[in-house]
Amino acid sequence: AEGDNAEELATRALLASVVIPRFAKGGDAEADALEGDSERDTKARLAALLAFSSTPSRTSLMEDIRSSDLVEAASPAARDLFRVLEESFAPLDLSAKAAAAMDAIMGASAAAAAAASAAGSDTPVSSALSSSAAAAAGAVSSADVMRGGDFTLDTYRRRISEQAVMRQVTQLSRAYSTISLKALFDMLAPLGLARTDAEHLIISAVRARTLDLRFDH
Repeated sequence: AEGDNAEELATRALLASVVIPRFAKGGDAEADALEGDSERDTKARLAALLAFSSTPSRTSLMEDIRSSDLVEAASPAARDLFRVLEESFAPLDLSAKAAAAMDAIMGASAAAAAAASAAGSDTPVSSALSSSAAAAAGAVSSADVMRGGDFTLDTYRRRISEQAVMRQVTQLSRAYSTISLKALFDMLAPLGLARTDAEHLIISAVRARTLDLRFDH
């Protein structure tokens, strides 16, 4: 159905937006200095189709997404994930909430793909979204095509998980003065990242002064 396809595109756009790194070197609230080519490319495409005259900051891009109906047009699980990563303060269970939302998105995406395949659906989708939401969704669709692959949550899951690690550790550092490494990695475990990968991510962020933490082994 047209509405279902529009929801899928809006979901893609939200997923692409949340993988843009939040923090830059020195703890600033922007991440331009640390972005990789894929993040920069996706942000540039989103910006162009949202009618920015130049590539905006992450904050500006998020404000524009919120001012459109893109969040509400996405799937309930994608809305949950967006709010967990962008709006909530959940230092003890952010990763668990993010993982649950990603699992729900993956399940819904698989079910929708099976239904569409059975129905042979090829309905145009952009007319079901407002112009601003369709632009953002179209930007992500274009990025998917240019990468030469179909969209799946796997495209973004690891990068979303890395953002969840950064977000939760940042919130923990604001809420607690000390925390054991065991407790920390237990909290991050639902994301499915190997402990060595999560540890490397955190240590790299500390060395880049993205996070202000000290490890006491």
